[in-house]
Amino acid sequence: MPADTHPTSFRIDADPSMLIGVQSIDREHAALITQLNRLIENPKAEPASESFADILSHIGPAISAHFDSEEGVLKSIGIPAHELAEHIEAHTEILEQYAQMNCDLMEGKPLSRSDALLTVKGWIIDHLRDYDSRIREYLPTA
Repeated sequence: MPADTHPTSFRIDADPSMLIGVQSIDREHAALITQLNRLIENPKAEPASESFADILSHIGPAISAHFDSEEGVLKSIGIPAHELAEHIEAHTEILEQYAQMNCDLMEGKPLSRSDALLTVKGWIIDHLRDYDSRIREYLPTA
């Protein structure tokens, strides 16, 4: 399924265009996509449900650890300072959205399954497409 397809009922399969070229980062992306697919494939994973909360509780720490790894790679490959700052800001925004979603869910604020899936997809797939794909430009060529 293409990365920009509405993810309410179809799994997202990683494809070669999603590979960055740094094995550790590519593995982390694959693991995050697996977590996203757990949400997509479980129709009972409504935002207020225990199954949704369980998967979300795994996604957040995985995203945070991934961002730490990725930022280390970004700094090591000599990405220009303005791009590094922009990329790190995108990470910060995602982590803030994750925290806000958790707070909203704990407070019982309504969130549709569709909106929740689109948000999580944005954190993983859209970020990969819009930011992480640029890493390839700065990797040394063999």
